[in-house]
Amino acid sequence: GQCLALNIPEFGRPLPERGQVLAAPGFLRPANWLHVKISVVSNLDHALQNATPIKLHTGTVEASGKLYLLDAKTLGPGDTGFASISLPEAIGAAPHDRCILRRPSPAMTVAGAEILEVSFSEHRPRRQALLQRLQARDEFLHGIPPRSEEGRDRRVLFSLLWEGPVGGSVQDLSRNVLLPVAEAEESLNRLKADGDVLALGRDGGVWIHRDRLGERISEAEVAVREEASRSKLGLRVSDLQGRFDWPAVLWQHVLADLERRRLVTRRGDRLILSGAVDDMPEEDRRLLDRILALYERTGFQSPRPEELPGQLGALPRKVQALLQHLFSTGELVRVSPAVVLHRGWYDEAESLAVRMIREQGPLESAEFKAALGTSRKYAIAFLEHLDGRKVTIRMGNARQLMPDYEGKSVR
Repeated sequence: GQCLALNIPEFGRPLPERGQVLAAPGFLRPANWLHVKISVVSNLDHALQNATPIKLHTGTVEASGKLYLLDAKTLGPGDTGFASISLPEAIGAAPHDRCILRRPSPAMTVAGAEILEVSFSEHRPRRQALLQRLQARDEFLHGIPPRSEEGRDRRVLFSLLWEGPVGGSVQDLSRNVLLPVAEAEESLNRLKADGDVLALGRDGGVWIHRDRLGERISEAEVAVREEASRSKLGLRVSDLQGRFDWPAVLWQHVLADLERRRLVTRRGDRLILSGAVDDMPEEDRRLLDRILALYERTGFQSPRPEELPGQLGALPRKVQALLQHLFSTGELVRVSPAVVLHRGWYDEAESLAVRMIREQGPLESAEFKAALGTSRKYAIAFLEHLDGRKVTIRMGNARQLMPDYEGKSVR
């Protein structure tokens, strides 16, 4: 509320005008709509009607506009209510600024008001959603000085609750509530200690209200259950993420929660839906068992994936879906597009290759083929797979162990 003088050389061609506001960059935008809680004077002669023309006074601004009532058809002497003020020319104003409303003719003060929210669009906001938000804000801060420590904490909390469905950085919150970054961070730390907000990520770069986090987790859970209801055994992480435009750090937390509650199991870029096998039709479960048993029985002479439908008398689409599930769980390993091994046989082959290299030195594919008792196709495909996993490294026509090999697990 104090006055100061600013000496700004070379201000520019447009001269400063009464009512203009000086602000730090990025913290204040001119607004066409002010949403207020209004208190009508006790000696009002005629009740305020919807779309009443008014003169608005806030700070040093004097502007003409129209008053739109939100929760009543009229407001009489001594009444309070919520309203929106439409301004043909945008002004610099912010939540918790006070203002006076006057009737242009005959000139008289009709009400005082507190600005609760501002809008930057020229179009009128949707009434019901706006009214609900204004009532919630007023109740949230009722009787608490907005610039006190408690008031700052409540403003930050309200911003996260109503304006931060996927969280935000301390810089975002600082701009939303018009607080210096240091003060916004202090408020966030107090709210975190009370359990009202959480800091996501290793560096705590994203802050979110606990209720909003719970909602995001519930939305992801519903999506996962929908996929399971379609008899899907798994889905790509990217497919689930594609449903919701959430920051990566929020996704990390959501997926970790789903895994912790055993709703999904993550395998690389895929999510295995818990309980999906139990819920699948009996016929599909029997087919799943037959596929797994076939690869366990055939070992290093296992069939190509495209041969399975004919051997099992099953639909290719169904076989492909069940194969993908077994790849995701790690029960089968896709060594190459044409070579698939049961996990037990895969582990045996890897142990054999590592042991032969350690005992005999560089391993030739022909030696490995003979040791496995399989075809050249299987031996070469397997060794190339180990190269890709950085278990082995090719040196000419032979393989050696990678220097940092420590028995890497199947991807």
